[in-house]
Amino acid sequence: MGAHSDSNIYFYNPTFGAALLFCILYTITTVILFWLTCFKYKTPYLLCIPIAGVVEFAGYVSRCYSVKHDTDVVSSICRVVDDQID
Repeated sequence: MGAHSDSNIYFYNPTFGAALLFCILYTITTVILFWLTCFKYKTPYLLCIPIAGVVEFAGYVSRCYSVKHDTDVVSSICRVVDDQID
């Protein structure tokens, strides 16, 4: 489990491995959805789905960073902004 401190922004102990796993899974899914949307089926009105995958990817990247830097304010702001977009 991740390190827990008194100034931790999470109410649990996040793990870097889980954040990295979901970062990789969202990358693979987003690339596949982007290819299906833009090249195979040519349906630009569904482009919002790969864009949402990019936003989720950015959220998990910020989570990967914030697991290692749990007292950093910038990482917590990025995570909160991403949670509000979702």
